[in-house]
Amino acid sequence: MAIQYDEIGIWSEVKLAIVREYAAAYSRIMEATRRNKLDRLSWIYVDAYAGPGYHLSKKTGETVEGSPLIALNTAPPFCEYHFIDTEPARAEPMKTKNNAVTYYLYFASQKPAALNIVNYIFRKYGQP
Repeated sequence: MAIQYDEIGIWSEVKLAIVREYAAAYSRIMEATRRNKLDRLSWIYVDAYAGPGYHLSKKTGETVEGSPLIALNTAPPFCEYHFIDTEPARAEPMKTKNNAVTYYLYFASQKPAALNIVNYIFRKYGQP
């Protein structure tokens, strides 16, 4: 069965552009801090509404990278990635994207289950 990609409007495309720029800037800052001051420093990417790796632009009809693939393509890379979605089939693009990074896929059919996963991730890294 083919994966159905969501159609997104211009506001979603703007949001994805912001995610791309922010993730790159954040990761560069964290890498510089790790390199210059804290060699044990690591940073993770958590996307609680990951969705598919791609979307379709309503404006152009072209395929647009979704936030999971934007994160996986960020340089320097995050140390770990955690993606949460409701449908396992929507994660297929991430499964084949990059074997050189550590990433986890979680599936939650309801909002409370997704929140439990986020809490698990925070507890794993010592956050309250």
